[in-house]
Amino acid sequence: MEQLNPPAIVGEIEAGIAAKKRKQLTTLINNINSSNFDLMDLLYEIKVNEYFKPKCDTFNEYVQSIDIKPGTAYYFVRIKEAMGKANVPRETYEPLGMSRCRMVAQLIDKEPEVIVKAVETAKTSTLKEFQEIVDAALGNVGEEAMGWLNVKIKKAALAVVQQAIGLAKKHIGSVGKDSEGMSIDCSDGQALEAIALDWLSDLANNPDKSKFTS
Repeated sequence: MEQLNPPAIVGEIEAGIAAKKRKQLTTLINNINSSNFDLMDLLYEIKVNEYFKPKCDTFNEYVQSIDIKPGTAYYFVRIKEAMGKANVPRETYEPLGMSRCRMVAQLIDKEPEVIVKAVETAKTSTLKEFQEIVDAALGNVGEEAMGWLNVKIKKAALAVVQQAIGLAKKHIGSVGKDSEGMSIDCSDGQALEAIALDWLSDLANNPDKSKFTS
């Protein structure tokens, strides 16, 4: 019996779909009035169905080739994955806005009911209140709570600081794997902490180590 859909034809069909999705994505990125949630849906569809092929081997490589910040693309997909895990439909989470959705996505490794409860809580909480609720759910409280360090620095010195952070990251190495099995580098904050600990542990810089606690 003659094969109805030979591999070559199937490959052409998939390539055609991938090209169509790429065109749709480019249109959304370039359209200032487009919805971030439309862009999110399309990026998620491209990743899940591997429409990044055949031009790219991985979604990570695909993200690097489009006109959008990789970090933005990843948190878009992460939001969609978190909401999908808890079966929360778009019509429920879209009204929350992107900021609150990003906070909910931080709970992606939690049980579905935790995510559902967070979505409900987000509807009646301020951004600050909701971030505190999410931090508590993640265990980021007390000494584990997150803080911000705002530093004003000359442009000439910025390159030196960035180089030091990069070197610290290189020595620390990977701190985990993402959903695609790609290594995750430590954050700038973790790198700065390592630099500070290294400086303080040197007796030449800190002779009274009794005052130093790590």
